[in-house]
Amino acid sequence: MNTESGTTRWWEYYLPRYLMPSVAGVVIVNWLCSYGGDGMRSLLLLPPRGTPIDATSLVLFLLYGNLFCYVASYPVLVFHATRVIDFSDGRWPARPLIDGYIITVVLIACVFWFRYVPPERRYWLAFITAFIVAAIQIRRLWIVLFPRFTARRGHDGSVSPAYLYAYAVARRRGIPETETKQGTTNRRDLWRKEFMDTYRHLREHGNSAFIFLLELALAALTYCVITTPGQSSAHQIGEVGLLFAIWAIPSAFVHLLAQHLERRFSRYEQIYGRSPGIR
Repeated sequence: MNTESGTTRWWEYYLPRYLMPSVAGVVIVNWLCSYGGDGMRSLLLLPPRGTPIDATSLVLFLLYGNLFCYVASYPVLVFHATRVIDFSDGRWPARPLIDGYIITVVLIACVFWFRYVPPERRYWLAFITAFIVAAIQIRRLWIVLFPRFTARRGHDGSVSPAYLYAYAVARRRGIPETETKQGTTNRRDLWRKEFMDTYRHLREHGNSAFIFLLELALAALTYCVITTPGQSSAHQIGEVGLLFAIWAIPSAFVHLLAQHLERRFSRYEQIYGRSPGIR
């Protein structure tokens, strides 16, 4: 893919790429509200069932759909931020207890199984499932923040895997396209830009599908919470908020990871007197 032609591909921009999950979020919110009842719709400032949707309600649905899409996508952020532990040694280790792809498949299988569980048990299963998924993400963040894998490869054991990976990727991408070796100038390595564009497009388009699957999973967990018998509308909203909070907790620690990378970047030479060589 050429850089020039890539600029004219409107479907590869972020807005079209995330438009599909946002539209799916609108449908999901409307579907969940149909089970939550008119009381829940009233608390969300949405019209009762059977009432024509005006412009204000449509805007609210779009905003709620986008919000649901964004919340559902939080695990993708964590999986991306901790990707240093994936494909170690050039292969996919596929470790069931920390692998984001395996956990997502298991999550989808579980939420489809929940439909056969009595409503009273579905409530607790939804929170337990969200907690387990959150705990796995936090474990991934713990692994990349602490240098348990660096010393075995001859690196400085005090440097976190997250920093080593970020440094290596930034250094590799920053190599000039024209290099001079032994008095001769090599040809411009334009293929590097092509290669980076390719994997970025693949990853970002895959993000759209990944988010959609997570939306379905979070929708099923939310359904399990709001359909528990004997709940008031206010209680339903509170329980959904708690579920979303558990779902979002790991992504909040991505901010800590970013702070760590910034601090290491600003003080590495001061502390170690050298750049973190990647052998």
